[in-house]
Amino acid sequence: MNFFLNDRLLPLARDETALIAYPHAQRTGGGTMRKSVFVQVYGEEHVYNRHYVPDGKPWEKLTDKQLRGYRAWTDISNYRDIGLTRPCLWLAVLRHPLYRAASLYYYVQRKEGHRDQELAKHTSMEDFYRQASKGNPKYYRNVQCMRVCGRADARRARELIKAKYLGVGFTNHLSDFVDALGGAFGWPAIALKTRDPDERRYEQTITPRFRDMVLDENREDLLLFERALAGAF
Repeated sequence: MNFFLNDRLLPLARDETALIAYPHAQRTGGGTMRKSVFVQVYGEEHVYNRHYVPDGKPWEKLTDKQLRGYRAWTDISNYRDIGLTRPCLWLAVLRHPLYRAASLYYYVQRKEGHRDQELAKHTSMEDFYRQASKGNPKYYRNVQCMRVCGRADARRARELIKAKYLGVGFTNHLSDFVDALGGAFGWPAIALKTRDPDERRYEQTITPRFRDMVLDENREDLLLFERALAGAF
């Protein structure tokens, strides 16, 4: 399937008091969701994100009062129930962990000021991932499960998606997911820039050793991705 919408929670999408909550894992489409979807629909002034809120607080320290007037929250924080009194509609976008790891390598090479930029510039993809993931596992290993449920646990992530998440999309099919969300929320049409599928973009650069290493260290993310793609919620 190209996306999942939770039928049980869909009626809340038209509740204007509801807050969209999107904890995104780096290199899964979070920038597109923030800039080309939430900001386009609601405006920067109604999207709680560190890029738009001076001295913005992390998710776990926010309150109803601080989120008043905002229609969406998004950042690189993990899921946590912070006791909001308004309805909270969670969203997730998942990417195959192998291609997320490949994308991270090229992103870190370009990202000025990134702690691992020099390593990415002077090592192969394999050597970069081996060293960087060991030094900062919370950034490279099972991050998608962590974002979705706060733990590197695919089973728990799927349970929480079924209970709390309005929808789950996939990086390769982001436009389909946004179209479906638009129908649920009543958004105007949003045209996203299309990209080649990950398989076409990265397959020629991925070695068997890199594949084995990444998938071994991201078993929970792989399981979540495969079960979600099969609609197993």
